[in-house]
Amino acid sequence: MAELLATVRSYPPGQANVDKGGFSIITASTDYLYVQFESLKKGYIDDVEFAVGRNGLVEVRSGSRVGR
Repeated sequence: MAELLATVRSYPPGQANVDKGGFSIITASTDYLYVQFESLKKGYIDDVEFAVGRNGLVEVRSGSRVGR
């Protein structure tokens, strides 16, 4: 999880001019990471969660607060 957190922290906002609003790390622990990414123009928030599952693999959930 530490490597994943370091990767997120080094992420340069601006992928295809979509998410220049940047991101906020909301929760970070040894087995869970919750990040909010924000679009620049409309300010939409996307929630992304990473969790270490029982099998030791990282599970990912991503969801937009607006849209389909």
